[in-house]
Amino acid sequence: MTLWSDQGSVNDISDLVKQLEADSSKDVRIAHLSVRSLRNKIDELRCLQLLCRFEILAITETHLDKSVTNSLIDVPNKNEKRCGRCVLYYANHVQAVHRKDLITNGLEAAWLLVKFPDSSVLFAVIYRPPDSNQFFNLIGLKHQILFYWEI
Repeated sequence: MTLWSDQGSVNDISDLVKQLEADSSKDVRIAHLSVRSLRNKIDELRCLQLLCRFEILAITETHLDKSVTNSLIDVPNKNEKRCGRCVLYYANHVQAVHRKDLITNGLEAAWLLVKFPDSSVLFAVIYRPPDSNQFFNLIGLKHQILFYWEI
């Protein structure tokens, strides 16, 4: 397994934790994981969070449905927003507003406006199904912002 940080690849989780511990306490720690089923990995996710202390943690391919309650996927000291196959966790100390006005039918996405002392930043976690022909049309109709996604 290869992990990535802003300083390139790291070989294992202990290297990542060491890099994060060396970073400034003013840095915002953000991560994205494509988990391919969250239910059987929630304990590992909680452990990763405990070690790395991410302020914002975006999860895709959760394979969750409405029968899975929030208490089953709770991460300590985190709030969460779910939308389809996405979960967006954010730390309790983060000043954030869930942007429900950006929700688009047919688009599995959770939107969060995070307020910093000098600015605000819009974060989103978006799931694009492999067979979705309308994904970019849905994005283009309502949202003209810069996106990052896995290829």
